[in-house]
Amino acid sequence: MKNNFIYSSRASSCRNKRYHTYDYYLNQKYGVKTAKIALNAGFSCPHLDINGKGCIYCGEKYRNKSNNLLSPQEIISQFHEKKAALSKKWKNTKYIAYFQAGSNTFAPVEELKKVYESVLTLENLAGIDIATRPDCITREIAEELGVLNLKTDVTVELGLQTRHDKTAQFINRGYNLEVFETAYKLLAEYKIPAAIHIINSLPHETPEMMVETAKYIADLKPLPLGVKIHMLYVDENTELRDLYNSGEIKLLSKEEYINIVVSQLEYLPPQIVIMRLTGDPEIQKNDAESPTPFWVQKKFAVINDIDKLLEKRGTYQGRLSGVETTPSTAAPSPPLHGGESLTNILSMAKRLLDVSIRENGVYADFTMGKGNDTLYIKKACPSGKIYAFDIQKEAVEITAKRLEHENCLDENVYLIHDSHANFKKYIPENTELDGAIFNLGYLPGGDKSITTQTDSTLDCLKDALDILKAGGVIVISVYPGHEEGTKEGEKILDFAKNLDRKQFDCLYHRLINIPEAPFIIAFQKKTLTKE
Repeated sequence: MKNNFIYSSRASSCRNKRYHTYDYYLNQKYGVKTAKIALNAGFSCPHLDINGKGCIYCGEKYRNKSNNLLSPQEIISQFHEKKAALSKKWKNTKYIAYFQAGSNTFAPVEELKKVYESVLTLENLAGIDIATRPDCITREIAEELGVLNLKTDVTVELGLQTRHDKTAQFINRGYNLEVFETAYKLLAEYKIPAAIHIINSLPHETPEMMVETAKYIADLKPLPLGVKIHMLYVDENTELRDLYNSGEIKLLSKEEYINIVVSQLEYLPPQIVIMRLTGDPEIQKNDAESPTPFWVQKKFAVINDIDKLLEKRGTYQGRLSGVETTPSTAAPSPPLHGGESLTNILSMAKRLLDVSIRENGVYADFTMGKGNDTLYIKKACPSGKIYAFDIQKEAVEITAKRLEHENCLDENVYLIHDSHANFKKYIPENTELDGAIFNLGYLPGGDKSITTQTDSTLDCLKDALDILKAGGVIVISVYPGHEEGTKEGEKILDFAKNLDRKQFDCLYHRLINIPEAPFIIAFQKKTLTKE
């Protein structure tokens, strides 16, 4: 077998998760490891200004006593100090300036501009992340954030904590759900992505109430970019600590927490990035009797147990959301990026293919084109092997140049100038495919008279299904906007309808009011074949 071209990817390794991880999202967006640098710019909180107490769980270490904002030079110095530590761990890294401490929109707009713009010229800055309260978002502030979003990627993190106003009143959150919804709609109006914080184990909330908060987030329009979930912490010298000591409240056990998180994930649509599943609180050294459970401090052990329970229950992010339509056995579906929708068939195809992504997997791009899908697969799983086919030499050359430009060349990728119908000549005998993709039609910008053909496509599909691994996925994007494309679509649909349902699940996704629009047919081989 001839190795036509080789490339390597520097993308982060495939984590084989059943939910949409933040690390995966950042790597797909920026192409390199991207780290957040937490900054304390000196912001206080309006809730502290009003009653001097804040939320009942707000400890001293999370507070800035007053709104004494740092100068741009002080913020830059803080950024560089933390970047220096991270750069020893990761090379070729981009950074997000994360304004974390306090309510980071609690200041006049002119003061906010000075703070945010102080970091814009920093080297390798990927974007700005701003944590704040919903009652600190006004139209004027949202408009300014919209302007900032034209200069760099901006995300705003809103502290919701719970959808239940009764709980919010008990914890002295300081605003009701209507205030959150107003802020959320303002951010959406100015096209600013939002992430939402929620807390599990809030006083008097049942597991069902906590899951209801996740369901509420799942119904927001537009969907948030991300969600952060963590356990309630009980710090010393807080009203929450007094309630705990009096026996009025209790905290979730590790097993209870993990079960609730898994149930919440099931309702969160797969487009939503899971930015945090638990925290790693620092217990005060002089607080030897802290009620915060020891297990909460073992962040990676908790995440590992969440992974295990997802697998044990055979579930995944979005299973009950009404969005994901194909069972997930591995990595989650990546998001539709800003401004995209279900009409973007190519994004939908990639999301379905991502179900099959697993470490050291074997994949086929049966219609190489300009290399979009080949590059996508390699970045999703750098350890995998990829066989990409096209009958046009131009396509192979374009793909090779693109991969070289992305610093993506290694011995595990084969760019093959031949019909996909002949793929068995190139893929070693007894090899099983984890996944494959077809993007039928003609080379974009190329000769439109040269298209994929019905007979060769069907021959390739049948042979590929024969060697598809259990749980593997084949996704086909069909373009019926020309005569051969219409024929291909009809024949593949007929073939899919007659497949043995004991062996394969088949999905059909189409815009029923636009018959000439591209559509998707996807196949997944069942893990178990029932007699």
